Amino acid sequence: MTKSFRAVPVILACLVTLAFGFFAALPLKAQTPTPGMPEATPPQATPAGPGVVRGYLFHSPTCPHCRKVIQEVLPRVQEKYGSRFELTLLDITNPSNYLFLRFIEDQAKVPKEMRGVPFLVIGHHIIVGDVNIDAGIEEVIDFYLKQGGVDYPILPPDK
Repeated sequence: MTKSFRAVPVILACLVTLAFGFFAALPLKAQTPTPGMPEATPPQATPAGPGVVRGYLFHSPTCPHCRKVIQEVLPRVQEKYGSRFELTLLDITNPSNYLFLRFIEDQAKVPKEMRGVPFLVIGHHIIVGDVNIDAGIEEVIDFYLKQGGVDYPILPPDK
């Protein structure tokens, strides 16, 4: 029984290393209405299909700012855009979602003082915080709809 418990961290470390190796090859840009975010050379956006914008919202169930985005902002946005907007909610209390968030933050060179949830990723745009998400999400969706849509920037580790 002791041997199986020792193998778990080794297997987990190998899986995390493989996932990071895969994701390290994929570029991501931190371009956002959030003040103080770094600029980077944007990779080409991948169309999601005719007029569909897809993204991720990293959140925590204990975060009141996350709850505000999920309960107040997203219903309004979903009502406006309907099937043209698909958002995957990723709870950071799940360890793989947390590692995925940290990977995106590192790749996008998000300053340490600007990291946290709620954290929205759509295409090459990152918006952090409930106030910024509320103020900027529709502009970002409109930007990508004019381009014909955008797919998820990169797939999370469990997809």
